Amino acid sequence: MASLRKLIINETAFYLFSKLIPGIAGLLFVIIVTNIVGINEYGKYSLIFYKCTLIASFSFSWINQSEIRYGNRLNNFSFKIRPPTKTIILLCFCIVILFSLLMNLENKKLSIACILIIGFSSYLKTIFQSNFLPKAILYFNVFQSIVFIA
Repeated sequence: MASLRKLIINETAFYLFSKLIPGIAGLLFVIIVTNIVGINEYGKYSLIFYKCTLIASFSFSWINQSEIRYGNRLNNFSFKIRPPTKTIILLCFCIVILFSLLMNLENKKLSIACILIIGFSSYLKTIFQSNFLPKAILYFNVFQSIVFIA
Protein backbone atom coordinates (compact mmCIF):
# COMPACT_ATOMS: atom_id res chain seq x y z
CA MET A 1 0.00 0.00 0.00
CA ALA A 2 2.84 2.40 0.81
CA SER A 3 4.56 1.67 -2.51
CA LEU A 4 1.33 2.42 -4.39
CA ARG A 5 0.99 5.70 -2.53
CA LYS A 6 4.61 6.59 -3.40
CA LEU A 7 4.00 5.70 -7.05
CA ILE A 8 0.93 7.93 -7.18
CA ILE A 9 2.82 10.82 -5.60
CA ASN A 10 5.76 10.41 -7.99
CA GLU A 11 3.54 10.24 -11.07
CA THR A 12 1.50 13.20 -9.87
CA ALA A 13 4.72 15.21 -9.60
CA PHE A 14 5.68 14.28 -13.17
CA TYR A 15 2.24 15.29 -14.46
CA LEU A 16 2.36 18.53 -12.44
CA PHE A 17 5.66 19.54 -14.04
CA SER A 18 4.49 18.35 -17.46
CA LYS A 19 1.68 20.93 -17.20
CA LEU A 20 3.63 23.63 -15.36
CA ILE A 21 6.55 23.86 -17.80
CA PRO A 22 4.40 24.40 -20.93
CA GLY A 23 2.32 26.93 -19.01
CA ILE A 24 5.40 28.96 -18.12
CA ALA A 25 6.74 28.59 -21.67
CA GLY A 26 3.41 29.84 -23.06
CA LEU A 27 3.46 32.84 -20.75
CA LEU A 28 7.04 33.68 -21.75
CA PHE A 29 6.11 33.27 -25.40
CA VAL A 30 3.26 35.78 -25.09
CA ILE A 31 5.50 38.30 -23.34
CA ILE A 32 8.33 37.91 -25.85
CA VAL A 33 6.16 37.98 -28.98
CA THR A 34 4.01 40.92 -27.91
CA ASN A 35 7.16 42.91 -27.18
CA ILE A 36 8.70 42.03 -30.55
CA VAL A 37 5.75 42.28 -32.96
CA GLY A 38 3.10 44.15 -30.97
CA ILE A 39 -0.33 43.23 -29.73
CA ASN A 40 -2.13 43.51 -33.09
CA GLU A 41 0.26 41.15 -34.89
CA TYR A 42 0.16 38.76 -31.93
CA GLY A 43 -3.64 38.77 -32.17
CA LYS A 44 -3.45 37.80 -35.86
CA TYR A 45 -0.95 35.05 -35.03
CA SER A 46 -3.17 33.78 -32.20
CA LEU A 47 -6.20 33.59 -34.45
CA ILE A 48 -4.30 31.54 -37.05
CA PHE A 49 -2.80 29.30 -34.36
CA TYR A 50 -6.18 28.62 -32.75
CA LYS A 51 -7.74 27.85 -36.13
CA CYS A 52 -4.97 25.28 -36.67
CA THR A 53 -5.50 23.87 -33.18
CA LEU A 54 -9.24 23.63 -33.77
CA ILE A 55 -8.73 21.73 -37.03
CA ALA A 56 -6.18 19.43 -35.38
CA SER A 57 -8.66 18.74 -32.61
CA PHE A 58 -11.39 17.76 -35.08
CA SER A 59 -8.96 15.74 -37.17
CA PHE A 60 -7.13 13.78 -34.47
CA SER A 61 -9.33 13.61 -31.37
CA TRP A 62 -11.07 10.43 -32.52
CA ILE A 63 -7.78 8.56 -32.86
CA ASN A 64 -6.56 9.93 -29.52
CA GLN A 65 -9.71 8.70 -27.79
CA SER A 66 -9.35 5.29 -29.45
CA GLU A 67 -5.76 5.06 -28.25
CA ILE A 68 -6.76 5.90 -24.68
CA ARG A 69 -9.62 3.41 -24.76
CA TYR A 70 -7.98 0.49 -26.54
CA GLY A 71 -4.23 1.16 -26.83
CA ASN A 72 -3.21 -0.35 -23.51
CA ARG A 73 -5.48 -3.35 -24.00
CA LEU A 74 -3.98 -4.06 -27.42
CA ASN A 75 -0.47 -4.05 -25.95
CA ASN A 76 -1.49 -6.59 -23.30
CA PHE A 77 -2.82 -9.18 -25.76
CA SER A 78 -0.50 -11.88 -27.04
CA PHE A 79 -1.54 -11.01 -30.59
CA LYS A 80 -1.22 -7.50 -31.89
CA ILE A 81 -4.17 -5.85 -33.57
CA ARG A 82 -2.79 -2.83 -35.32
CA PRO A 83 -4.97 -0.51 -37.33
CA PRO A 84 -3.96 0.05 -40.94
CA THR A 85 -1.55 2.91 -40.26
CA LYS A 86 -1.42 4.22 -43.82
CA THR A 87 -5.21 4.42 -43.95
CA ILE A 88 -5.39 6.32 -40.66
CA ILE A 89 -2.68 8.77 -41.73
CA LEU A 90 -4.42 9.30 -45.08
CA LEU A 91 -7.76 9.80 -43.34
CA CYS A 92 -6.27 12.33 -40.91
CA PHE A 93 -4.61 14.17 -43.79
CA CYS A 94 -7.90 14.30 -45.74
CA ILE A 95 -9.74 15.66 -42.72
CA VAL A 96 -7.02 18.30 -42.25
CA ILE A 97 -7.26 19.35 -45.91
CA LEU A 98 -11.06 19.51 -45.77
CA PHE A 99 -11.14 21.65 -42.64
CA SER A 100 -8.32 23.84 -43.98
CA LEU A 101 -10.38 24.60 -47.05
CA LEU A 102 -13.51 25.25 -44.98
CA MET A 103 -11.71 27.55 -42.52
CA ASN A 104 -10.15 29.60 -45.37
CA LEU A 105 -6.65 29.71 -43.89
CA GLU A 106 -4.27 32.23 -45.42
CA ASN A 107 -1.05 30.23 -45.91
CA LYS A 108 -2.38 26.75 -46.72
CA LYS A 109 0.91 24.81 -46.82
CA LEU A 110 2.24 26.27 -43.58
CA SER A 111 -1.14 25.87 -41.88
CA ILE A 112 -1.44 22.23 -42.95
CA ALA A 113 2.08 21.52 -41.68
CA CYS A 114 1.21 23.21 -38.37
CA ILE A 115 -2.04 21.23 -38.06
CA LEU A 116 -0.28 17.92 -38.76
CA ILE A 117 2.46 18.67 -36.22
CA ILE A 118 -0.11 19.60 -33.57
CA GLY A 119 -2.20 16.51 -34.33
CA PHE A 120 0.61 13.97 -34.39
CA SER A 121 2.28 15.42 -31.29
CA SER A 122 -1.03 15.19 -29.41
CA TYR A 123 -1.33 11.58 -30.58
CA LEU A 124 2.20 10.84 -29.35
CA LYS A 125 1.34 12.29 -25.94
CA THR A 126 -1.81 10.18 -25.89
CA ILE A 127 0.26 7.05 -26.53
CA PHE A 128 2.48 7.97 -23.59
CA GLN A 129 -0.58 8.49 -21.39
CA SER A 130 -2.24 5.23 -22.38
CA ASN A 131 0.97 3.36 -21.59
CA PHE A 132 1.36 5.11 -18.21
CA LEU A 133 4.66 6.84 -19.04
CA PRO A 134 4.64 10.10 -17.05
CA LYS A 135 8.39 10.66 -17.49
CA ALA A 136 8.02 10.47 -21.27
CA ILE A 137 5.18 13.01 -21.12
CA LEU A 138 7.32 15.34 -19.01
CA TYR A 139 10.31 15.08 -21.36
CA PHE A 140 8.12 15.51 -24.42
CA ASN A 141 6.45 18.61 -22.95
CA VAL A 142 9.80 20.12 -22.00
CA PHE A 143 11.09 19.51 -25.53
CA GLN A 144 7.89 20.93 -27.03
CA SER A 145 8.13 24.02 -24.79
CA ILE A 146 11.74 24.66 -25.81
CA VAL A 147 10.83 24.37 -29.50
CA PHE A 148 7.82 26.64 -28.96
CA ILE A 149 9.94 29.39 -27.37
CA ALA A 150 12.73 28.98 -29.96
